[in-house]
Amino acid sequence: MIKNHDIKKMRAVSKDKKIYTFLVHLNKNASCKNTSDYQGGTQNIYWYGIEIKGKAIGVDMKKENSIYWKVDKLYFTKK
Repeated sequence: MIKNHDIKKMRAVSKDKKIYTFLVHLNKNASCKNTSDYQGGTQNIYWYGIEIKGKAIGVDMKKENSIYWKVDKLYFTKK
């Protein structure tokens, strides 16, 4: 999504305008760092943490079927 600068996808997964604006202004070479292990969630939504350009970001992953997961929401968190 970042590499392809997929604005439609960024809008769809952004929890609010603040994270959306951050994602849109990222360089296409930006990458996720310090990806956490599973942090909790529900049967169909798993929570993870990542860092992009020094910002802590929460990631909700949604279970689509038995083997496929997709990013559901992105939002800022505290470090």
